[in-house]
Formats: sequence, C-alpha cells, structure tokens
Amino acid sequence: MSGFKSLYTRLAAGLVLLLFVIGVLYTTLNTIATQRFVAQLNQDLHRSLAQNLVADKNLVAQGKLNEAALKETFQQYMVVNPSIEIYLLDLDGTLLSYSADPHSVMRSRVSLGPIKAFLSGAEKYPLGDDPRSHDKQKAFSVTEVPSGSAPEGYLYVVLRGEQYDALESMAFQGFWARAGLWSMALSLGLGLLAGLAIFYWLTKRLRRVSRRIEDFNEGDFKHLSAPETVDGSDDEIAQIERIFEQMAARIQSQLAALTTKDKQRRQLVAQVSHDLRTPLASMLGFIESLKLKRDKLSAAEQEEFLEIAYRQGRRLSHMIDSLFQLSSLEAKEVNPQLEPFVPLELLFDVRQKYAIRIKEAGLTLDIEHQQAGAFAIGDVSLFERVLDNLIDNAMVHATPSSEITLRLESATGKIGVAVSNRGDPINNSEQDALFDPFYRAGSHSADKRHAGLGLAISKRIMESMNGEITVRNTSDGVVFTVYLPLA
Repeated sequence: MSGFKSLYTRLAAGLVLLLFVIGVLYTTLNTIATQRFVAQLNQDLHRSLAQNLVADKNLVAQGKLNEAALKETFQQYMVVNPSIEIYLLDLDGTLLSYSADPHSVMRSRVSLGPIKAFLSGAEKYPLGDDPRSHDKQKAFSVTEVPSGSAPEGYLYVVLRGEQYDALESMAFQGFWARAGLWSMALSLGLGLLAGLAIFYWLTKRLRRVSRRIEDFNEGDFKHLSAPETVDGSDDEIAQIERIFEQMAARIQSQLAALTTKDKQRRQLVAQVSHDLRTPLASMLGFIESLKLKRDKLSAAEQEEFLEIAYRQGRRLSHMIDSLFQLSSLEAKEVNPQLEPFVPLELLFDVRQKYAIRIKEAGLTLDIEHQQAGAFAIGDVSLFERVLDNLIDNAMVHATPSSEITLRLESATGKIGVAVSNRGDPINNSEQDALFDPFYRAGSHSADKRHAGLGLAISKRIMESMNGEITVRNTSDGVVFTVYLPLA
C-alpha cells in the first residue's frame, strides 16, 4: 500500500498538522504571557512613579496645583523617558492636561474603577484605560493630586506609551518572530522524528498482519505462514492477530470440509449413476426382449419377463424416492412434527405390517419390553420410517431361519428401540461408515438387494428429531438402537 492511503502516511500527516497547531498555540500563548509578565513587572517597578512625581517636582504649592511645574514635568519626561505618558485628571476621570500629542488622544475621560482599585490595593495589577485608544488597557501608576484638605484630581501615568508600543512591535517582529519560528520549527522537527519512529514501531505489527493476510489470500487460503515472534503484549493488535489465526484456521477447516463434501458428492453421483443404471438396464432389457420376441415367447415366459421388469421398476422407484428423501434431509427441508407417542404401540403396528414379509423370508420378528406405557417425543411417521429401514436392513443381513428382535430400552432422559439380528458382526473400523450413503459393509458390499441409503436416511431423521442412532456387535449378532427424548 502506497501513497496517502497507507496508515503510516496518514498518521505522519496528522502528526505534522498536530505539531504545527501546537507550535502556533504555544507561540501565541507564550507571547501573550510574556507581554503580561512585562506589564506586571513594569507596574511593580513604577508603582510609586506618580506619587514621586507629585512630591519631587513640587506640582502642589500652597495647596494648589503648580501649572508651571506641571508643564515643565511634561516636557522633561517627554525627553528623558518617552515611554511613559502623563495625564492630569479631575475627580471624575476627565482629562485636564497631558504630555501626549493632542491629536493622538481619543478619550476625553478614563474609567475610575481601576484607579480606585490601584489606590486601595484591592487589585495588585489592574489595567487602566489608554487615552490613545478606545478599547485598549495598559499598566499605569496613579496618585491623588492634593489641593488643601481634599484632592483636586489624579496624576495618571501610562507606563507603556505610544513610543513604547512602536519599539516593542519592531522588536517583536525581529527577535520574537525569529525566535518563535525557530523554536516552533525545532519543536516540530524533533516531535516529528520522535512521532514517526513511534508510529513506525506501532504500525510494524499491523504491516506484519497485513502481509500474512495477503500471503494467505494469494495462497488460495490453503497455506498460512507461521506467526513471527511477538513481545507478548495483549493490546488490540495482538487481539487482531489472534482473531486472524482463528479465522484462518476456521476457513481452512471449512475448505477441507468442502473438499471432502465435494469428493463425497462426486462419489455419490458416480454411485447413484451406477446403482440406478443397473435396474434401469435390467428393466429395459426385459421390456425390449418382450417387445422383440413376444410371438416366440410363451404366456408363462411373457409373464415372467413382465414380473422381472416390474420388480426392477419398483426397485428403481424406491431408490429414487430414497434419494429425494435423503436430499431433503440433507437440505433440512423436512420439519418433524414432534409430539408425545407410545413407542411400544408403534412396535406392534410395525410387526403386524411386516408379518407376511417376515414369514416369506423364513424369519421371525419378536418384541421385548419392560415398561409398556412410556412416552417419547418425536414424529411418529418419521420414526416408523427409521424402524422400517432398520428392519429391512436386518432382514437382508440376518441368517436364514433366524430371529429379529425389537426391544424397548430406557436410559437417562430418553427411550430407545433396539433392532437386533443374528447376522455377521460388523468390523469396528466400518461402523462409522455405515451411515454414509451407498455404503455396504463387509461381506454384503456386493449385495444389490438394497442401495445403501436406509441407514444414512435413518441417521438424518433421528438427528432432525433430536435423537440418535448407534450400532454395536453382541454375542447374538448386530444391534442397531435408536433413541428419542423421553416425554
């Protein structure tokens, strides 16, 4: 990332602007504070100036103001100390006489508040009105001009007159301007260097995270570079690094799961194509034979061909229905209607339904139970479909003339139905794969009487009803058990 878009560049620009503003504020405040300090210092040094003028220059003689002495004082101080201005005020603050240029005086009177505060000591550094300005205030010295037993007016001395302001302005524009600019430039430079170093150190870890994210992205989210050594801090950047690690691990896990799912999908498509092609080819073959050789076939042979084609068509229809049901369960489109029911009653109904098929297969179907009235929470029709799948699976794998048992079991907070047959045991390594679509275990892997979808459908149905399905080998055979929450 380059240009002004980078975080480091923006931080540097913000730092420069901030330091510039601070430098300007510092220079301004420092100038104001310096001027105020000089004014207070000047006022402290000349606090008794007006009083000394009245006493030393004999401005009062025989109880009256000596006009000649006052005029001479004005002239002397205009030459000796042109930085001060002397004003004679009456008791109302009106200007009676002054040493300043008459054309530059803009006030006819000054406020008596600061004068009285100065004389009484109520305020140590009062600022009085500047007769040369309508709004300015300056440091001053003042004393009463006595006349007999009562004062006749005030001798008001402005300590920083017009010439002082002019000289101060020139000096400020020279020395203070240069000093302020140099100090501000030096402060900016040092602060900028220190700030850039700090920002570089702070953004270094962000750049490291950014590089790892870019590498992770360019590697198609498959390769995550090892984290660099960190200082063990637990700030926001460290939290971002940890969150990225977790996010990357989760993305890789999801990609691996998607890859596995995609592989399973391709295998499923291939298996579906193969398993559907077999009954379809058989059905079409017998129908085609019947169509081409009808005149040469006897009525019994034609009936046999039609029966075989019909069975293959039924098998094909059953497989397609199973595939649609499995697809709906995978997509969570099936919404079970959960309600209390008695599993034992359902077991008797299922046994009655399978009575003919069980007899034709040369098997027996028994029910074992201890508690007859227990209620479970589930969808009765879906649970019956699970039992049908388990019984069909048991009939396929049961040994001839053996027994299939439906046993009602109870556990903590749940009730189950165990379907057992006296068939061959299932290897422990195969038990986890039993519930995958189209999987056929062990010696029955070549059996074409079923498509290998029943157990996969059963597992997904039980999961949709908050139940579970398990398988285990026993001394009497293989036992599949389905559990539902107990009402």
